[in-house]
Amino acid sequence: QVMSEPNHNFLSGLQRYDYELVREKIIRMVLATDMNHHFSMVEQLQSRVGDFRSGNAFLTDTKHDREKQKSSKNDRRLLMEALLHFGDLNNCHRPWRVYKHLVGLLEMEFHAQGDLERQIGLPVSAMMDRSKDNLIAQQTGWISFVIKPLFVELKVILQTASQQWVEQLENNVETNLQNVKSEIAAKEAKEVEDKAAD
Repeated sequence: QVMSEPNHNFLSGLQRYDYELVREKIIRMVLATDMNHHFSMVEQLQSRVGDFRSGNAFLTDTKHDREKQKSSKNDRRLLMEALLHFGDLNNCHRPWRVYKHLVGLLEMEFHAQGDLERQIGLPVSAMMDRSKDNLIAQQTGWISFVIKPLFVELKVILQTASQQWVEQLENNVETNLQNVKSEIAAKEAKEVEDKAAD
């Protein structure tokens, strides 16, 4: 609807075919951020990166070569979708103070949704119940079982672009994982201490 306004349609200068092609790619990429596709995407990346490691390189310089374009279409689609999906999920790769702040904001949003669900008589969704769910405590599993498997595959590809950038992302996520574990341990110790004091 926003793009139906002339000042907001950034694709308005394209010919009809190009417009439809770009629009289709954008829609596919946005839909690929849905977590329902996450694990199948990781499996596809694992398979393709395995091929890459075995010598089946990603094609480059495809702009003016129609045959290369056709044969690299699936690779390009997979990489575009995976990179956008990673960008959507990569808060844990940010510096600790930013990451912790964003997790706090996300937890507030989740709890507000859970409160609304409870208020209108719906079952409270997973991770949305403020009486029992702590998002920071769930981050160890999130990082270890959701984020890292995606990043492990993407970093093989991204290292060709910037080794320093990949190393910074790895350092941030490892630091954040350790900080999350420290916060959980401190919280658990405080709970034990508070129970002992009662």
